[in-house]
Amino acid sequence: QMEHNVPQLNGKPLPGMQHKYRETVLFFPSQGQTCHAYCSFCFRWPQFVGMDGLKFAMREADQLKAYVEAHPEISDVLFTGGDPLIMKTRVLRAYIEPLIEPDVAPNLRTVRIGSKAPSYWPQRFISDNDADELLELLERVVQSGRQVALMAHFNHAVELEPAVTQEAIQRLRAQFGGGQGGGGFGGGGGAQAVGAIESVDEGSVTVTTELATVTANLGENTNISITSILEPSALTEGAQVSVVSERVDASTLARLITVVPEGQAGFGRGRGAGQTGQGAQGAAQGGQGVGGVRPLSGTIESITDSGFTLETQQGPLPLAMNEDTVIIQISQGTVADLEAGMQVRVAGVESEDGTIDARLVAVTPEGLGDLTGLGAGRGFGGGRGGFAGGGQAGGGN
Repeated sequence: QMEHNVPQLNGKPLPGMQHKYRETVLFFPSQGQTCHAYCSFCFRWPQFVGMDGLKFAMREADQLKAYVEAHPEISDVLFTGGDPLIMKTRVLRAYIEPLIEPDVAPNLRTVRIGSKAPSYWPQRFISDNDADELLELLERVVQSGRQVALMAHFNHAVELEPAVTQEAIQRLRAQFGGGQGGGGFGGGGGAQAVGAIESVDEGSVTVTTELATVTANLGENTNISITSILEPSALTEGAQVSVVSERVDASTLARLITVVPEGQAGFGRGRGAGQTGQGAQGAAQGGQGVGGVRPLSGTIESITDSGFTLETQQGPLPLAMNEDTVIIQISQGTVADLEAGMQVRVAGVESEDGTIDARLVAVTPEGLGDLTGLGAGRGFGGGRGGFAGGGQAGGGN
């Protein structure tokens, strides 16, 4: 931890940060390096047992901002520890606010916070003297057009049962317009539209939703992603893929396979539940979820008639496929790729004239987001630009 994956800025190492995965940088705020619990399996124990020589932490928020701006491939900043929600809101604000200032780090899409507070101290969101300030801070992130992802660590389902925990979850949902699979953004500022494209102009797109027709303004910082369904023949040896799999009988069944376009970096090992808000891809890059569904990623080593072998960080893994296995590819698009009739999810910031300044336009084939168990944004909210919750995931925490 003290040496591996420590990034550099202007030739100098940045202790207290890790850049393991292409899209995600981990930040260990020095004031958040203790925890609400002491879990026997935790590999971060040096952070909070008084062994200062083994602690890994940083105070310099300006260095975090500079590093994110210098690396356009970074879309996520994960505040971790320890537990960042040990900190008072005013301290957490000093780290987060520089990242969401206007015209700062347009590549940053998601602010992630790993915490056991929903389980061990739900009062952090309800009755602490700065609980309201915490929710206001998270809403400011949403109003900047980015997503907040709370990586809530629960060791067992019984930890969800106490009334105070349920109250904390409900308050988060109410504050951010949550409900599984997405919804509003709360508080005015964040906005989204889900529906079919009615028309496309050079600088805008009009989307017809179930409730209204919405115009989204497209700019140079708008990320346009296009999800395509592929045939099994698209799988080739050497291809990088991200897989949502499930144990069935004695084998591992691939339910959703996302092929990484050639020349694009891979996904790492998952990026937190509800990360992309793009149909099934949110699960493909998300946390373990429910029902034995789990994310994997790696390179296809060999292919058979009934499946393939995936070379993962843990070694080769045989994966089975059947007629229900879905194969997709998500690629970067342009305004020229948008057409009337396409199903899209638009996320961004609501303007005074009622239009949306879009940060994301995600094109998803009709019905893809309805795949059982694979919908995006399990937890407290929906797609990018809003508030998402999730269990402990890969991608580091």
